[in-house]
Amino acid sequence: MTGWLACHCHCLECLLPTVIVWLDQTIFFLHYKKMTIKSIAETSYSGMYKLVPEEGSAFYIRREYLPEGLFEKLDTDAEFDEEESGFLFDAALTCVVELKAVEYL
Repeated sequence: MTGWLACHCHCLECLLPTVIVWLDQTIFFLHYKKMTIKSIAETSYSGMYKLVPEEGSAFYIRREYLPEGLFEKLDTDAEFDEEESGFLFDAALTCVVELKAVEYL
């Protein structure tokens, strides 16, 4: 998952501490900003959806990992503020952990 939700530009916005995640000896710095959804599609994993934002990398979520009501707002061209984007990224991180755990089974 090289480059997944990662920023390597070293801009001031990206250096602000938000979330650090360790996956396969890699540190990812995540920053939440407004997001517009380019596309959403259900995947072959039951209940998992692939979201493609207008900017950045695609990621995967499950409805169960989102706060109540947020999943219903997901649609093409839907816009999300910083807080909602944070919830989406939190759900994406949970999916990463889930998929990594499945690899170990």
